[in-house]
Amino acid sequence: LRKLKALARIAESRKWSVVLVTDVMSETIGYITMDNWTFVHGHRTGILMNPEFSREWHKSGRQMESGMRTTKVSAGEWTFISVYAPTSRRKENQERQEFWAKLEPTVETVPSRQTLVVGGDFNAQVGRTQPSEVEEDQSEFIGPYGLSRETKTGTQLRDWLVFNGLCLWSSFFRQ
Repeated sequence: LRKLKALARIAESRKWSVVLVTDVMSETIGYITMDNWTFVHGHRTGILMNPEFSREWHKSGRQMESGMRTTKVSAGEWTFISVYAPTSRRKENQERQEFWAKLEPTVETVPSRQTLVVGGDFNAQVGRTQPSEVEEDQSEFIGPYGLSRETKTGTQLRDWLVFNGLCLWSSFFRQ
């Protein structure tokens, strides 16, 4: 609880409305309220909401879901999904395939009128691409800045983003 309160203070000072959190030590879904901030948690992920977004979430009927390493919260025109993907180690490959298979229906259930934000730790490295290397249909999803190499899981993430019409924000800005 002490770490969550510290995170809420940081978020408040930076005027963040929502923070997606990973590596949460909770396997059950639930929520706690502290100083008017709400933290929804489940299956190693969580979503911290400021008082304004928390009120909207409560007004919307406290819509939340938790699946395999995901937590989903919807309020007003927004849906946030926090994810914590398994690593790419061989022993976790089956778990990783299950993660992707269960994430897809979670994304598909978001109404098109809502703004969807998916974030967290995908345990993937998406490589740097030059504008000429990016396929025309990918340029709006993947930017020119990334890491010096792309892992197999990075390619899987790239393909998933393009398929779902989502973009990798960090690839559009110099780090």
